[in-house]
Amino acid sequence: GLIDWTADADRIARLVRACQPWPGTYTRWRGKLLKIIEASAAAGQGPLTSSPGEVVAMGDRGLGVTTARGVLKLHRLQLEGRQVADAGEFRVGYTELVGAVLGSEAP
Repeated sequence: GLIDWTADADRIARLVRACQPWPGTYTRWRGKLLKIIEASAAAGQGPLTSSPGEVVAMGDRGLGVTTARGVLKLHRLQLEGRQVADAGEFRVGYTELVGAVLGSEAP
């Protein structure tokens, strides 16, 4: 269930769907497990300047993660030790997530 952000967004979205509810899909952020509960490939994304795994803001409260090809739009996620939250709630609670690179162990 470990997400490889160098794959394309469609492939990762299919992996997230296939692995729910078990075994689940996850990545790492600030040394903690970050489960991706629900996500989809964002349509109509142009060329990206971000590196794979970088979290980007989508609209007012949305979150996305750049991949090798496209953006994975996050719908529901869960940080280790916390409850499942929709992307908007998560973004409000963890403002420092935007701009972070997932999968990296650096704080």
